[in-house]
Amino acid sequence: MNLSLENVSVTVNGRSILKNVSAFFRTDSLHCIIGQNGSGKTTLLKAIMCLMEFEGRITLESPGYTHQSILSLTPQKRARHIAYLAQNPGIAFEVTVEEFVRFGRFPYLDFWGNYSAQDMEIVGHSLEEMNLGNFKSRKIHTLSGGEFQRACLARALTQQAEILLLDEPSAALDPKQKENLYLTLQSLSEKGKLILCVSHDETFFRESSVNVWGVKNGEWAYQGKGGEIMHLLHELVY
Repeated sequence: MNLSLENVSVTVNGRSILKNVSAFFRTDSLHCIIGQNGSGKTTLLKAIMCLMEFEGRITLESPGYTHQSILSLTPQKRARHIAYLAQNPGIAFEVTVEEFVRFGRFPYLDFWGNYSAQDMEIVGHSLEEMNLGNFKSRKIHTLSGGEFQRACLARALTQQAEILLLDEPSAALDPKQKENLYLTLQSLSEKGKLILCVSHDETFFRESSVNVWGVKNGEWAYQGKGGEIMHLLHELVY
């Protein structure tokens, strides 16, 4: 599943946040979006998720969705194709880790909201992939910041969307967990996922396999491969 942006602009209270942003994100690839706070990175992800009004065109491209406008999809269908992990996700009620991760299956539930055996198998696999198998009975509010972030990632994986939008996914993770997260995301992209990751973490854009997009004042300031950009960060993006 490819993702295409054509002249995407977002204006909030008369202030231009994104300015005619165009890009083509190819499936089975890992993209890192970097830039100063307030440069438009999170706004871009929210526009893709239709959480903010935008001008321009955002389309999904695949054999079954040839130039399908993101606005033409119902929220349920959109959730089957795109999973979004917000920067500071919260939860207002007490559930176990397994129940929290299980929320990712909502787009696939039947009319009565029943979980199938396949749903539960997918939940279990996602918990194991994020090293949370032994945490499934824990209450979500008892987790540390890093553990909660991993639970959020497990929930996103449970959604089984072709496209993952991740806003600062390494926040609250220790160095080892950050490295493991990068390896997980790299593996997912090699298996066919399209991953857009907003991050300030050098772990995500130091490798040559990562596509780096630099945003400055709502516009692209740089696009290239990881590793190439390190000496250009302050000059072009920050």
